[in-house]
Amino acid sequence: MRKETCDSCGTQNHFVSQRKSYRCTKCHAPMDWRFRVTCENCKHANRILSTEQMISCCSKCDQPLDWSINPEKHVANQIPRKTRAAALLFVAVFAGLSIKAIIDQRLTLPYGRYSRIKLEFLNAEIILPVVSLLMLAIGFGAMIADHYDRRRNEWLYRRIINVSLWSGIFLYFLSAFFGHSVG
Repeated sequence: MRKETCDSCGTQNHFVSQRKSYRCTKCHAPMDWRFRVTCENCKHANRILSTEQMISCCSKCDQPLDWSINPEKHVANQIPRKTRAAALLFVAVFAGLSIKAIIDQRLTLPYGRYSRIKLEFLNAEIILPVVSLLMLAIGFGAMIADHYDRRRNEWLYRRIINVSLWSGIFLYFLSAFFGHSVG
């Protein structure tokens, strides 16, 4: 038989049926018979129905509550070594190009099909391409960090990777309007 503590007076109530157990036996306050699940990520107490436990998310941090109910189901991201090496190479190239451009105040990047067109950015024009390269470096760096982080926050890394990579690609193509064509 299920027991639930009244939120108002603290009395232990027994669940008989939905109709008979609607109110507390002592203070007659309405009872909430949904299950209490504490989120493993933010320690927020959530109320869910038994049918919702596989699909519900925490109301505070949006992490799936299935990990809180069944922590053995959580598997951290395992990114292969070759993928991590390629991502590290991209981080080094993009960050290196950005640092070199900031120091020299000059940047030449390939644009177009088969890189036939090369655009040059000088002085203040380098801001947009440098920001795009840094966003791409952040996206690939978050992919590497996600592999080594064993906590249950893959959703956060996925959001960082998506936002930074898509904004980096968008800014890279947007910066083409500000460059000067080099033969």
